[in-house]
Amino acid sequence: MTAVAFSVPGESGWRWRIVNDNGETIQESHTVFATLALALEEGRERLRHHTEQSAPLRGRPPLGRQRS
Repeated sequence: MTAVAFSVPGESGWRWRIVNDNGETIQESHTVFATLALALEEGRERLRHHTEQSAPLRGRPPLGRQRS
């Protein structure tokens, strides 16, 4: 996954979007940022948070599996 920034023609400012490897949108900002850099900074922070939330906890088996 990656964070990208984009602008909408006819609107001022930038928004961020998190996309997967297939280019599908995972999450998108509703906030408009004044600069490309600010949008990317927030998008990368959201991506980091999303990645941490979806990473399995170390030392614990996946749900539905028991240790032998």
